[in-house]
Amino acid sequence: MPENLQSIEEIEIFSDEIFRPTDFNKKQINILGICCIFIPIKLKDKFIEDLLNKRCLKDNKWYPEFKKCPKHNSCNGLWHILDNCEIHNKNIKTNACVPLKEISKRWLRYFIDLNKLDKTIKFNILFIDLNKIDFDKFGSSKFYENIYNRFFRPLIEYGLKSFFNNQKISVKNVYCDKGSMENHKYFSDSNLDNLGKKIKNIVQFKNKKIVFIDSDHKKYSANETEYYESNIIQFVDLMIGTISQCIYYLSDNPSKKENASLILPLVERLITKPKNHNSSWHYFHKQNISFFPPKIKEDKFKFIPLNSTNNSSVIEKNKFYKKEKIKMIPYNPNQKQL
Repeated sequence: MPENLQSIEEIEIFSDEIFRPTDFNKKQINILGICCIFIPIKLKDKFIEDLLNKRCLKDNKWYPEFKKCPKHNSCNGLWHILDNCEIHNKNIKTNACVPLKEISKRWLRYFIDLNKLDKTIKFNILFIDLNKIDFDKFGSSKFYENIYNRFFRPLIEYGLKSFFNNQKISVKNVYCDKGSMENHKYFSDSNLDNLGKKIKNIVQFKNKKIVFIDSDHKKYSANETEYYESNIIQFVDLMIGTISQCIYYLSDNPSKKENASLILPLVERLITKPKNHNSSWHYFHKQNISFFPPKIKEDKFKFIPLNSTNNSSVIEKNKFYKKEKIKMIPYNPNQKQL
């Protein structure tokens, strides 16, 4: 091991995406956004416990089975059912159930509080402008899945190289939400193996196959580990959805704007001052938002076979850019709208 590498950090990675969303004018925004969060194993149980406890809107202590709650005799079982909802950003609207809206705000405030306490949740997000992509370079079918597959590896690679201060890293599992990528020819079986070969001096993937988790935790029992990982997938869904709302102003719904207003100050800093290592928000080398392609002709890019171990065509720093116009304006839910 090189001398500048320190102790081994064991982590897990959780991923979700937003694909071609529509804005409040019902116009399709032709983007693909991918979010990966990097959770140290030593912090994972506490992170899950905190997310779950924020589901209980009465006592801030969550029990997956209502009857096991010490206060179940003085509580309402219906409240527990409502608090047990899937946190899915798409469903957050003014007329959505109160627990969905309130729990999502609790999770976002918790996320921001960790930043301010310098206990930052590490994440890397990439937004791809599909209007500027030459689909002929991504196979003869399943273009969008191939684009996702092509950029997933460099997204993880950047986080592993940038977020862990030259520590050697052991990645226990990489989780993705169930969906079309589950059946992609190369995505699950090849990505981690190829990436592991490329950066083997700093990273070891214990499980070289991507693990797919249903985002609805209610499909698992509380004694299954998937029940807990599913809640993290929901958190990633909330993250990529809310950050997309900040940047692209996808919805004019007050509930989505209120959620976005909670993290808009951080998103603004990540995009306008990404290298501010003195920020009190503690995001430098811990959180990143990038965009692709840069504003140059795409014929300057040399793309590579989908199953290649080489990512040089897309991983070079000058192929991504960080500054983009933020369309969401500050929103105060207590201010009357004219």
